[in-house]
Amino acid sequence: TLGLAVDKDYHRVDAELKERGERLASTIRSTIESVEKFEGQKAASDDARQLIQDELHSLRGRLDSVVESLRHTIELMNQRQMDVAEYKQLIIEATGDLSADILDCDVEGGLVRKFTGKAKRWLLDRGPVYFFKLILAVIILFVFKPLARLVRTIIRSLVRRSKASKLLRNLAVSIGGNTVVLVGVFIALWQMGLSPAPILAGLGIAGLVVGLALQDTLSSVASGAMILIYRPYDTGDLLETNSTVGVVDSMSLMTTTLLTLQNERITIPNNKIWGDVIKNITGEPYRRIDMVFGISYADDIDKAKEILEDILKNTTNILKHPAPSVRVLELADSSVNFAVRPYVEPPHYWDVYFDVTEHVKRRLDAEGISIPFPQRDVHMIRDEAA
Repeated sequence: TLGLAVDKDYHRVDAELKERGERLASTIRSTIESVEKFEGQKAASDDARQLIQDELHSLRGRLDSVVESLRHTIELMNQRQMDVAEYKQLIIEATGDLSADILDCDVEGGLVRKFTGKAKRWLLDRGPVYFFKLILAVIILFVFKPLARLVRTIIRSLVRRSKASKLLRNLAVSIGGNTVVLVGVFIALWQMGLSPAPILAGLGIAGLVVGLALQDTLSSVASGAMILIYRPYDTGDLLETNSTVGVVDSMSLMTTTLLTLQNERITIPNNKIWGDVIKNITGEPYRRIDMVFGISYADDIDKAKEILEDILKNTTNILKHPAPSVRVLELADSSVNFAVRPYVEPPHYWDVYFDVTEHVKRRLDAEGISIPFPQRDVHMIRDEAA
């Protein structure tokens, strides 16, 4: 302002700022190395652990102070239009804060170059070791895969002799195989240098959160466990539940899959089944078929009964024990109805039903016994006055 010559003073200030920046940067680098060194130490006792924590606290406080001093120095250097990209990069590395300086191309380029350099050194120093560990982990997984298959085969052969339901046996086989696979995964992670303990802890916390959020799902799991214990149905049973009729195809702890008589696949949550009426149509070794056939009031009921009994006697797949029965059921409006009730094994239910119905029609027609249709007599009364 006064027109004095200050070039020498500016040169001296620039040199002092540069020297100060280098000194602060060197201090930051050495402090970061000390912090990393102490963070990597494992304490053998509580006192040693406390000493490490105190030293780390001191080092981090010192690092914050030096970083703040470097920020002020950078502001002065910016006024002198000096190159400060390296210092800004160092501050980002030291603090981890992504400030507006990250948008500086020089800072961004420096960070990329430094990261690339570290990655290259890591690959050269530790890459072969971790590559070998990765190959070994893959081999472990490949070994445990056939081992899990072998365990499933062993469990399947063991539970086949038990009286447990097919659903429970299938679940035991699945859990056994999946457990072996899970053990293989944990061993592979341990071989890679990753401790399974934090993963298990994380899974436990995640399981608690998911459990609170998915209470209906847990209800289905609990219902599935009750179904497996009390065994109201099994694979292959014809089931009527939750307004659905179908054959049990498969079951997990959460759902049961039915194949309807129209070959439609329906998946029902287990809590819907356990909370509803469960009708196991094929749960018993035999079923009774209830059929009703009517004859005319003018026909001989003894002859009709004899014909119906003969049809049941000569129809295949009808059980002799319990014995089938033919009884007069009711004197209806237009016919005398017979209750025809044979017993069959569940797989033959519909075959016998259709065969008996066809044979009854043919035999009654051949024997001259009519099957009357509904009829009603109407009497017309003449109105004399009209």
